Amino acid sequence: MSHKVYMTEQRFLSLLHYGISPKHNDAASLSSLSDEDWRGCMQQAGQQSVLGLCLDALDKLKSNGAMPPRNVLIKWIGSVVTLEKEYERQKVFIKELASFFSKHGLKMVVMKGYGLSKLYPIPKHRGNGDLDVYFCGKGQYADELIKGEGH
Repeated sequence: MSHKVYMTEQRFLSLLHYGISPKHNDAASLSSLSDEDWRGCMQQAGQQSVLGLCLDALDKLKSNGAMPPRNVLIKWIGSVVTLEKEYERQKVFIKELASFFSKHGLKMVVMKGYGLSKLYPIPKHRGNGDLDVYFCGKGQYADELIKGEGH
């Protein structure tokens, strides 16, 4: 691993750490980042699906003057707005899906992604991918219902 990649990862981790626990003194290490460093932090945040958490950190950091350049910040905000919209769409879909299965006597338990987002300071800032659900031992029946083969 090159020194440059290592430093980008360290700065990204400092930003993420500050977003999770701003009491720690990570602000000083973030106040001198170059434009390239900020782009690297945003890229790392995207790869790790924590763009929202890191944007929350930026909001907390602005009083310390540690902010990315305007073009990076605008792109970052746009990405998080997209995350928020997707979160809301997924929330509606989950409610509809749970209602469908409930009408057929199945309890649906949402696992991982969306379920874990409820533990975040701002739930819609957690990127979610696919939807993982558990049907309390009745997964085959749930599959049949979705395929239109159920009762």
